[in-house]
Amino acid sequence: GLQITVQGICPPGSKVLLNGAPAAVEGDRFQAQTTLSQPETTLTAQAAGAADAVRVLWDRGSFPRYRFSTDDNIWFLRDIARNAARYRSIFENSYLAFWREMNRKYGTKVHHNIYYETSGFNLSQMPDKFRAEWQANASWMRLSFHARSNDPARPYLHASPETVRSDYRLVTREIERFAGRNVLTPVTTLHWGAATREACRALR
Repeated sequence: GLQITVQGICPPGSKVLLNGAPAAVEGDRFQAQTTLSQPETTLTAQAAGAADAVRVLWDRGSFPRYRFSTDDNIWFLRDIARNAARYRSIFENSYLAFWREMNRKYGTKVHHNIYYETSGFNLSQMPDKFRAEWQANASWMRLSFHARSNDPARPYLHASPETVRSDYRLVTREIERFAGRNVLTPVTTLHWGAATREACRALR
């Protein structure tokens, strides 16, 4: 099983039982070791005639893993577009070259949440010259919608569902065109991480 430490607060000097076994008490805190042997376990602490329970889940197939997500991206795309005649690869852009190095060294998977436009550039200007390369790296690098642009701040805090839906489609339509549909990811972070419930439903 998996041995864990359970801690909590109790009336000072109480006798505390965790799933019937005595716990160590110091002041108004208790602590006990217990072993999880099932995917789901209910832990119950009892003290001074009161009880509290919590459900603990154990993923026995768990393994260390992580994913990187980056926000506010568009300048690397502008750079690739402006240098499309000269660049032979998207990884001639130093930002993407860094992420490729992280993937090669550590197996890092990353997805970039991107804007539709910035000063002097929008995604409709992004060439599809590198589409095959985007496809070839789709197993570890994805693109997703972030917002129409960097400004204004908190663009979806009071936005209508129609606004977020329209901005989402602007970005994803262009990603599909220049990189391919399988580069898209269903996961994103909206700019400033705030929106109305209706806008979130529209995005979903």
